Amino acid sequence: MNKDELAIAIQADPFRARRELDPRYFIEKHLWIYNKDGKLVPFLLNNIQVRIYNEILGFWQRKEPVRLIILKARRFGVSTLMASLLLHASLYSPGAEIKIQSYDLASANYLFGMLQTMFAHLDIPEKPEPRRNAAGELSFYQPHGGRITTESGRKEETGRAFQLRAILASELGFWDKAERIMLGISSALSDTDPNSMAVLESTANGVGGYFYKKYQDAKAGKGGTYRAMFLAWHEFDEYTTAAPEGYSKKDLTKREREIMETHHLDLNKMFWYQNVLKDKCDDREELRAQEYPSDDEEAFMASGACRFKATVLVKLPISPAYVEGCLTYDLGNSGRIEKARFERRDQGYLRIWERPQKDTPYVMGVDVSEGVGEDDSAIIVLNASNYMQAAELLGKFEPDEELGVLVYMLGLMYNKAYTAIEINGPGNSTQSRVLSLGYPWNRLYTQQDVLRGTNQYTVKRFGWRTSSLTRELAINRFASSIEADEVGVRSERWAAQLKTFVGTPSGQGLKYQGQRGYRDDLVMAGAIASFLLTDPRAVASIRKVTGFAEGDDEDDEKHGRKEIKRSVSWSSYR
Repeated sequence: MNKDELAIAIQADPFRARRELDPRYFIEKHLWIYNKDGKLVPFLLNNIQVRIYNEILGFWQRKEPVRLIILKARRFGVSTLMASLLLHASLYSPGAEIKIQSYDLASANYLFGMLQTMFAHLDIPEKPEPRRNAAGELSFYQPHGGRITTESGRKEETGRAFQLRAILASELGFWDKAERIMLGISSALSDTDPNSMAVLESTANGVGGYFYKKYQDAKAGKGGTYRAMFLAWHEFDEYTTAAPEGYSKKDLTKREREIMETHHLDLNKMFWYQNVLKDKCDDREELRAQEYPSDDEEAFMASGACRFKATVLVKLPISPAYVEGCLTYDLGNSGRIEKARFERRDQGYLRIWERPQKDTPYVMGVDVSEGVGEDDSAIIVLNASNYMQAAELLGKFEPDEELGVLVYMLGLMYNKAYTAIEINGPGNSTQSRVLSLGYPWNRLYTQQDVLRGTNQYTVKRFGWRTSSLTRELAINRFASSIEADEVGVRSERWAAQLKTFVGTPSGQGLKYQGQRGYRDDLVMAGAIASFLLTDPRAVASIRKVTGFAEGDDEDDEKHGRKEIKRSVSWSSYR
């Protein structure tokens, strides 16, 4: 309403005008809810609800449509607040179409029951007569004509046939086909009406999916008009319990102390947090991190079927302090590589955190792709002395000529790194190319298996062949290594793939791989490199460190190959 209409409304009925213009006053003065003890009480906003309300109030004051996406811990009353705001919007916006949608029928019915309670105990003169108040619909006779409906998030065609004033998408992270449903809802919402409201809220349900992407985009400022909001467990005033006498930091785990110090919490908060682990989370730390997250990253990682623990992934030593570039080389008269160098270049396929150190051993894991489509080839270089990531190569390359040459050059750059190349499929041609260039044969991983039913070994073969057994072995060893803080993952890209490396059902149980729509090239390259740090035969070879700039003159004749001599020098960084 304009200023003149507002003045008339206030003069005619100041109490009604305040109820319309001040939603918080309307809620706390006139609405009743059932509390956690099952008692009917006035609805007084808790501190989390006040925070959300103030965020929405900011949109109204800026005269912008409300577009908010909320990631939260358990039992904050977010849906209760939103139901009250949508009831207010319906009462004072005649003809408005408003929708509450939750992830299944039971939760949708619960929200509708809460809405019915609020409406039933509402005692104001302007309360309209309901035309229908059942089966998920609260609608009003004309001249009001407005309607609030509640539905399950499994109904795909919702919102397409009408103009929506407001929508609450509750527990969006758990909806089936969320992207398709939200497309219809978003199309029905007005982008210009300042009274339009869309609030998407959920606890986390793993990394990936519509809600995860929508939240991350909004957090990064790439979500259009949507703003992201995270509500941690420790921000709720009610989540505290008086700690007993003598209780101290010594009673906390390492992770709990980190949370306490990071968020400046007192011992009463931490005592409540510890009790939740036993009372509500079956003594499972990952379940507590899922239901009561301390930060948004922990929330998403803990709530999925990720192979790697969220409490480990949030502590990885990620570092943006790398140089980026490419490898180039010159050819001699013989057609062989004689000089190779690293050149800095923005958006280069090679990232380096640690320049090769003299007399330091390194290992490389190589995951080979087809060189086409969406797959990347990946190389992870680890320092075999301190197990920290030294370098990372990621990109699309033809397996033989392109990738083989890069493996050869990068391996020599890192002191003739002990290298395992996955030889499944196109990896065979990569391995062959590396050998033909003259890479030291004793710096290449060889695999040897026991013949079934015997004590005899198969013939050694160069390269890493991935099978269900070797894949599981490498992944398990790598998981143990990062949990023990033994392998230092510095790459944000590598860490991102670890977070989406999840279990999917297969004929023999769970198979761990990149979640649908996400890659796992760096995960496998890193798992292979990590395996080399503990494999006895690999460790024995790794200890034989040679110089940085010179080539090896190994006697390959006993392996049926002629000796290959080469001289490769490396320039400094440019």
